[in-house]
Amino acid sequence: ESAYFTSLLSGKWQPPPPDGKYFIDSDPDLFEHMLRYLRRGISPLFYDRNTGHDYNKYLAVLEEARYFMIPVLESWLEKEYEDVVTIKVEGLDTTELNDYSETLRGDADVTHEIHFGTRERDACPARIDSHMDGRRPCNAHCLIYRGRVPVEVHKAPYVRLVRISRHVQFDMTKC
Repeated sequence: ESAYFTSLLSGKWQPPPPDGKYFIDSDPDLFEHMLRYLRRGISPLFYDRNTGHDYNKYLAVLEEARYFMIPVLESWLEKEYEDVVTIKVEGLDTTELNDYSETLRGDADVTHEIHFGTRERDACPARIDSHMDGRRPCNAHCLIYRGRVPVEVHKAPYVRLVRISRHVQFDMTKC
C-alpha cells in the first residue's frame, strides 16, 4: 500500500543495512498511525465528544501519508473521516409531566430545562379545583352547568419541560 516502503525494502534505493534495521525519519506519534494502517488497515480517528475532530492531527497524519505514499489513507484523510461520526439530536417539548419517564442510552448528553408559567383557560363551570388548574379536563357533569353560569377565563399554572439529547454515533465500518 506504500510506494515509499515498497521501494525502500526492495533494495532499489540502497542495499539493506547490514543489521537489517532501517532508520525511518518520522515523528513517532504520527508514524504509529501509518504503521497501524499498513499492518491492520485501520484508519486513524481523532474525535472527542467535547471538542470534536482534531483537525490539526488529521492534517499532520495526512502529510505523513503523502510522504510515505499511502494513497488510500491520503484519500480517507482528505474527505472520508468526517463520515465516521454522526451526531443525532432529539428534542422533547411537553407540558404533560404526570407520568414522564424515559430511558436513554448511556452515551447520551442530555439537557433539561423546566419553565414555569401561567396561561389563560376557560374556568370549569362546576368550579371543580382539578379542572380549574388543568390537571384534569372537564367531564359531562361540568357541562350541565355550561350555559347556566357565565364563561370565565382564569390564569392556570403550568410546567413545561424541554429536553434535548445528543448522541454521538460512530460507524466503524468506514474506518
